Amino acid sequence: MRALTKRLLQGATLLAALALLASYASRWVSPSENEWLPFIGLGFPILLIINLAFLGFWLAKQSRWWILPLLIILIGWNPITDYFGLPLSGKNEPGAFKVLSQNVRLFGFYQWNENEQLRDSIMARLAREKADILCFQEFYFRDHGTGFQTMPYVLKATGAEFIHEKYTHVFRYDQYFGVVTMSRHPIVNKGYIAFEEDFNNYCIYSDIVLPGGDTIRVFNTHLASIHFRNEEYGLLEGQGQDVDHIMGGAIGVLHKLSDGFQRRCSQIELVMAEVALSPYPAILCGDFNDTPISYTYGHVTEQLEDAHSGFGLGNTYNGPVPFLRIDHIFYSDSNLELQEYRVPHDPWSDHFPLICSFDLK
Repeated sequence: MRALTKRLLQGATLLAALALLASYASRWVSPSENEWLPFIGLGFPILLIINLAFLGFWLAKQSRWWILPLLIILIGWNPITDYFGLPLSGKNEPGAFKVLSQNVRLFGFYQWNENEQLRDSIMARLAREKADILCFQEFYFRDHGTGFQTMPYVLKATGAEFIHEKYTHVFRYDQYFGVVTMSRHPIVNKGYIAFEEDFNNYCIYSDIVLPGGDTIRVFNTHLASIHFRNEEYGLLEGQGQDVDHIMGGAIGVLHKLSDGFQRRCSQIELVMAEVALSPYPAILCGDFNDTPISYTYGHVTEQLEDAHSGFGLGNTYNGPVPFLRIDHIFYSDSNLELQEYRVPHDPWSDHFPLICSFDLK
């Protein structure tokens, strides 16, 4: 290997190692303190692959430079296992109660030519699962008997007669849109967490009494969305028409991503402050719009355990940007024992459902 080429490869190895290290840091450094780290965190899987490639390359060359990528990979072992998941130690069976969480995208309301088919397909999943507790985001509800209906179908499919609902929008003709928690067991207390200057997103919590008499507190949240337009999704898919169009679109994408990171930072801090005050075992469900390599995720896992298990990405987003796990279920591992975790890849919404079973310790 020529000396110049070797030095360039060594420099690239060092740069890749530092970038991967910075991606780990994005879980603990607030976006309000460093606005660039979240973007490096988004590149985590690519950076990990690059470092693995350098590890293999230097091993093949029998050079001690293999130590650097290996060391950086080992330093990030916890973030790596959080991202890809670990098996449930043989457990994958129903527990005492089941929780289902999903962003249902209004049950397909705006897909005019197939909205009833999409709604009915989601209902079929709900009927099969028979979950005790259901947390919905982007729930659409029409409060009269004409037009596109959802609530009567959900009630029939789930048998969940106890409802905690909070709607961010009220449209014409008694149409509502928001976050809804439903339960087959009594909801004895309700509360919500407002996000300052963001009326489109918030968190609700419900105290639910289980059949054995124990009470749990279930948080259901929808954190700040990015609000990409179709042309911005097209840009991410490589559909730019010319250099000026691509550059202008890229700047817009970066601004929206940065704004989302900032807003979710303050929102999750409010949610977790309320979780810390819970007198009962806590479960936190929702559409977080952030991956496991993010400040949002890192802040939650300081108090709660991620239910994601089984090796793999476990992607929950069914949209133009694949392989994203941005929906999560977290729980108090000191009080609750996870028995089952599944993410069926139902194509009826742009988010897949998350399904967990728990036992009380």
